[in-house]
Amino acid sequence: MNNDLISREALKKTFDDYIKANPNVSGVFELGKFIIDNAPTVDTYTIEDIQTVREDALILGAKLAQRPQGEWIALYENDGTPIGCKCPYCDDEPQIVNTNFCPNCGADMRKGGAE
Repeated sequence: MNNDLISREALKKTFDDYIKANPNVSGVFELGKFIIDNAPTVDTYTIEDIQTVREDALILGAKLAQRPQGEWIALYENDGTPIGCKCPYCDDEPQIVNTNFCPNCGADMRKGGAE
């Protein structure tokens, strides 16, 4: 199957030109023009769209590169019972389960974890 992008208007003009030269086939080509008008479209992107996505990706990459990195700080009861872990960068409530990122400030905690 050929997936070339074509212009609906150019194709309909080609049909119109053919109908002018062959009036006896106009009904078939009018139906063809109707089908062309109602066929599903393909999303197309301009160079500007692609550049915007690229710039957004670069900005996101820069923000992620500046993200703090560290380890969860293990918290224990006085008797040594673990009660969770805390982010070293924010004053958020202690977490019961240490995750890859702090849910409050977004710090990357993959360098280590609570014991």
